[in-house]
Amino acid sequence: NTLSDLPNGMSGLTSLTHIQVGYNNLLSLPSSLLSLTNLEELYLSNNSISTVPGAISGITSLVSLNMDRNNITTLPATMQDLSSLDIVYANWNSGLVLPTVSGISLSTLKIMGSGSLCSSAASSGWTATSCSN
Repeated sequence: NTLSDLPNGMSGLTSLTHIQVGYNNLLSLPSSLLSLTNLEELYLSNNSISTVPGAISGITSLVSLNMDRNNITTLPATMQDLSSLDIVYANWNSGLVLPTVSGISLSTLKIMGSGSLCSSAASSGWTATSCSN
């Protein structure tokens, strides 16, 4: 696929629960997604996304977030406000640093490709149950 952005009209799809926009050319998390409060699964892997905005906390029903194989270097601390978030895939994001959070209870934070990131997860208050080098 070759999408570099998503249509602004997507923000009106308030009943949408799953979006798969992997394997595209997205450079950032489209703002049209940030108001989709019923979104439960967001698949963004294999793009060129470098930042995740703090406004991601507006996707209040988010259960699963896949950001594998992007260029993400940090995740916003506001992710701790996503009380429904159960699993985050952040595999193969070179140099990804996790923010220190309190009160977050992700049952699984899958991180592959960086053993040091798994150590960082534990010391930053994240629960990382599936780590491998």
